[in-house]
Amino acid sequence: MFAELIDGARMEIDWTGCRDFDELIVYCRRGAGTIGKLCLSIFGPVSTATSRYAEQLGIALQQTNILRDVREDFLNGRIYLPRDELDRLGVRLRLDDTGALDDPDGRLAALLRFSADRAADWYSLGLRLIPHLDRRSAACCAAMSGIYRRQLALIRASPAVVYDRRISLSGLKKAQVAAAALASSVTCGPAHGPLPADLGSHPSH
Repeated sequence: MFAELIDGARMEIDWTGCRDFDELIVYCRRGAGTIGKLCLSIFGPVSTATSRYAEQLGIALQQTNILRDVREDFLNGRIYLPRDELDRLGVRLRLDDTGALDDPDGRLAALLRFSADRAADWYSLGLRLIPHLDRRSAACCAAMSGIYRRQLALIRASPAVVYDRRISLSGLKKAQVAAAALASSVTCGPAHGPLPADLGSHPSH
């Protein structure tokens, strides 16, 4: 796992973008997915299934980061959205006169909403880890995932929220979301809603 994590760090250092979603998943798997498995090796239990769930949850969290930080990353010369999806929808990242991401025709919003729906599918898979954890570890995992899923929900509802800033939740809102996630045992289902045709792949079970 450490070798995979090092490979992920090298990808980050040498990042020039990704051709497609499959290549993005390699990046997410080597980074956050590997960290998820490393954490699992500490608080367990480790099995083929739980390792897969931990990796899938890490990938979901990484995809949320990418969507949340799309403007900040662009300002730093980095684009993590797959090139083939950008090209297919005719999206070219640029800033308007106010410094916000420019989206005059709503194509960027369509891509971000689709990407958020796809990330939600990965949460549906990764959160199957929680019932396998002890109470304390499950509480930590549920709270963190609940906060990230809330950020993702904001992006799904209105992609423009990330055009001019890096969205975040207040301390009070984080506490409320974490408490709700714990109380509901983080029951999650598949993502719903219309998707742009033929854009990328979805996670396999």
